[in-house]
Amino acid sequence: MRVGTLKFEDNTSLAFDMTNGLLLRHASALDSDRDGLVEFALGLTPDVSLDNATQLGFNVGGRIALLKNLPIIDDTLFEAGDQVDLGGLEIFGDKFAVQGFNSQDFLFAA
Repeated sequence: MRVGTLKFEDNTSLAFDMTNGLLLRHASALDSDRDGLVEFALGLTPDVSLDNATQLGFNVGGRIALLKNLPIIDDTLFEAGDQVDLGGLEIFGDKFAVQGFNSQDFLFAA
């Protein structure tokens, strides 16, 4: 979930989900100093993770060519090849939380 916080100049806070819309009714009531601007700070805290899925894949392939590299024939008479996927083996799979990302605040006026 992408969650942020709006803190207005009258010290009220509002948590919101960024995947949904946000509608502020009567926003002028949040203008505590009555200067015609509603100042607010946007606080974001990232939720960061790293996914690792390592696999080892196996396949078998082959080619066959008839009358290849003969000086009396300009090109190979017949050539075919194919590859068969034998599947894979999952070696490692995990999800890690990534540390070191801090909350960040941004100041705006509207």
